[in-house]
Formats: sequence, C-alpha cells, structure tokens
Amino acid sequence: MALMKPFVRVLAFSLLVMLSGCMLQGVNKQDLIGKYCAKLPDGAVEYLELLPNGECIQEIVLKDKAPLIAHGTWRYSQERNYLSLMGTRIALGPFGNQINPNIEQVLSGHSGELSVSRSISGNVTIGLSEYTHYEKMEPTEKKP
Repeated sequence: MALMKPFVRVLAFSLLVMLSGCMLQGVNKQDLIGKYCAKLPDGAVEYLELLPNGECIQEIVLKDKAPLIAHGTWRYSQERNYLSLMGTRIALGPFGNQINPNIEQVLSGHSGELSVSRSISGNVTIGLSEYTHYEKMEPTEKKP
C-alpha cells in the first residue's frame, strides 16, 4: 500500500503534463477549418463554419425566429492567436452576456476579432466573450 501513493502521484503528474501539452500546442490555420457551435444567452445558438478558401458561413438560431445566415470571410493570425471575421453578424452585446439588439444587421467590413486557443483536452476553441465560446463540432455531429 505504501508503494501506491508515489505511483498514483507519478501517474497524476504524468497525466497533467500530457494534458498541458495538448493545451499548449499551437493552433494553425488548418486546425481551424471546420464547424463550430456556441450556446448564446436566452437559449440562442450560433454556428460558424470556417471553410478552407477563407470563406465562412454563420448561422444564428434565435428562439421563435427564422435562422439568421451570413456569408463572410475569415483570416487567422497565428502569431497573435486571433481569428478575424468580415461580413458576419455580431451576436452578443457589448458586455457579452446578452444578445446584440442589432443582431439582424450584417456588417460589410470587420465584424469580429476572436481569441483562439486549445482546451485542456486539446480541442480548438474560439472565444466570443468572457461568457461564451465556440466549440469545434465533430464532422459527424448534427445540429441539436
């Protein structure tokens, strides 16, 4: 039994190092390509699909309304870990904890600069606000 405690500590430390390695791994442009989902306030959901050609499709599903769809473009700065969106809607208000009252407006220029990181499990996440972030969906995952 006395040998178990050091073994468990070594095992726990090894697991922590392994997970930290996933989290610290950089994100490149290829890693970002795919479909993301974000749960917004008031039960709304936003989907963002980043296509390989630099285009993106944004779909915002609000309660009791038809989905809002925008086609825009995206760029990624790997040095700064920021994703820039152009020609999309801004889903959240200035404090990030409520839906933007002007959500139906599609901006023609720069519409967002979002932080990019990896979760502790190594998955790519894109920050929308302090309260909300996009999580990458599995290719076979369907919309709820």
